[in-house]
Amino acid sequence: MTRRYWSEHRYWLYFDCLFLEDEIVPERIAIKVLTSSDLTFFDTFYKRSNVGNQKAINLNADVFGKQFYPDYAEQSHGKNVEQAVSVTIYGPRAGKPYHFARSVTKKIKYKNWRLNGAAVPDPEGEEKRFDHLMVGDVAVIEFLGDAVPEAVRIVIVSSLDDSVLHSRLKGETPGGKKSMAAVTRPRLSQLASESGIELNHPIWALLEDSELEELLEQAHMGVEPAMRRLKERAGRRVTKADLKTARDRAERVGDDGEALAHQLLEDMVSEAKISGLTWTAIEDAAASWDFEVASPVPLRFDAKSTTRKFETPFHLSAAETVAASSVDVPYRIIRIYELTEDGASARVSNDINGFAASVLKSMESLPKGVLPEGFTVHPSALTWGEEVKIDRPDEPE
Repeated sequence: MTRRYWSEHRYWLYFDCLFLEDEIVPERIAIKVLTSSDLTFFDTFYKRSNVGNQKAINLNADVFGKQFYPDYAEQSHGKNVEQAVSVTIYGPRAGKPYHFARSVTKKIKYKNWRLNGAAVPDPEGEEKRFDHLMVGDVAVIEFLGDAVPEAVRIVIVSSLDDSVLHSRLKGETPGGKKSMAAVTRPRLSQLASESGIELNHPIWALLEDSELEELLEQAHMGVEPAMRRLKERAGRRVTKADLKTARDRAERVGDDGEALAHQLLEDMVSEAKISGLTWTAIEDAAASWDFEVASPVPLRFDAKSTTRKFETPFHLSAAETVAASSVDVPYRIIRIYELTEDGASARVSNDINGFAASVLKSMESLPKGVLPEGFTVHPSALTWGEEVKIDRPDEPE
């Protein structure tokens, strides 16, 4: 839950009350060329097919088992498996996402896995939605869930409706019995871009989305406007896995930005602007600041990093706020932004001690027993120095 207050400094503060456990959620996206047996997954084809009782999409073991879920496949060896999943289908034309429940299954005697269950009827009000599909059409499938699949998102790309994109996607698969191939999201975005798809195309549900990434970056901190915007967006649903991925990505960016902030301070040492630099966070992971210097006056610095623009809000934990409110040592923020593989831009704030003290003062009106875990602060609430460019050093030859 997030509570919002208006402070005397005239900016919004968001008190973050929910944090997700750390978890790396890798991408698991595959391109599947649909066979006649795969099409039985749809009720309209199952009723007129002559391929037995199958009502499933085959999931090739070399992709689903070996690449996406090797541990799960190993644990399932020699067993009949049935894992319940939520399924969302987009396409084959622009329209509403179609949600239902099915299972990922595997029988002992079979090599491949299946997305299985009752044959899928047409959505209510969209009769004949799947009628024009044919053998050779493509399903782009994303599996969500770490240890086991928990949700499946499918975008159907028809050769009749999207001949260019269909051809490019199909070209990513080996062909023959190798009807399924893993694909990265950047590669999928490239294929879609090269195909000149429209903005309402169903494939956008799986593509990289800069606005979505920015909203997720803020949403994992509990920023209320970002959470509201996510709910208002049409198209793909935001899952718990999405938020966990955003949290993990933010931590990686934070570590990288902290290293660049250290490089910035080392440059200041070499220019004799400061001395006695200590990378406090390396020596004490529980410290409420990242760096401190001894002279010309004692100072504490905390790095706040993003790959996005300077104006992106940042998180200030309750412990950092308490430390910054102390009158003993000036406390400053090093804002690392527009971080790339080449380096980043940086600005250093003025002392934020008075600001932090005012934030804590505003907390006195909270009910007894309520302790916020942190705050999301817009950079405009602070005063900053000039922009500095930080270039990563070249690798030694």
